[in-house]
Amino acid sequence: GMAPHPAPSNGSPTQLTGLGQHSVQSDALPALPLPPLPPLPGMASAKRGLDSTGVGADGADAGGLVRDVAKSQNLAAVGGEPAASSKKVINARVKNLKSPDTFPLGGLRIDDVHTTLSMVGKIEKIVCIASPLSGPPFDYVDAMVQYESPEVADKATRMCNGMCLSPDGSNIAEVTMSSQSAL
Repeated sequence: GMAPHPAPSNGSPTQLTGLGQHSVQSDALPALPLPPLPPLPGMASAKRGLDSTGVGADGADAGGLVRDVAKSQNLAAVGGEPAASSKKVINARVKNLKSPDTFPLGGLRIDDVHTTLSMVGKIEKIVCIASPLSGPPFDYVDAMVQYESPEVADKATRMCNGMCLSPDGSNIAEVTMSSQSAL
């Protein structure tokens, strides 16, 4: 008689407890959100308190953020200078072109660019672009010159700015650091 006894006792009670658990849970689930409902006013007041302090905190945070942003902008500006000086490329915008109607560079010769701008140091590359692209006639030529080092490029911006690239006084170069870091 042992075997039949465990079978029903095992089978039916587990089913019952299973059902019981389900019913308890399904009862408890709707009941669970209900108890917090009475404290809601309290929560709201607590929340309001949090909000009012939160506003102060937010204000402080915003101030902190603004300060941080300003700080990081300062850093970016400070950090930007070495970055700019690590660039080896200058842009010589050549105006007062010798013969703006002629291709490809309004009478400017890359040799002229090289001869004049290599006075400060060794040039690695030169890229010239005449503008407007619809020309001739051209308004100016941008000669981007890559030097062997940032120091030379920096020297070029100081020493070659305003120089004429041709002996007759035409092809005047405005020399600035290029936004390109390399050509």
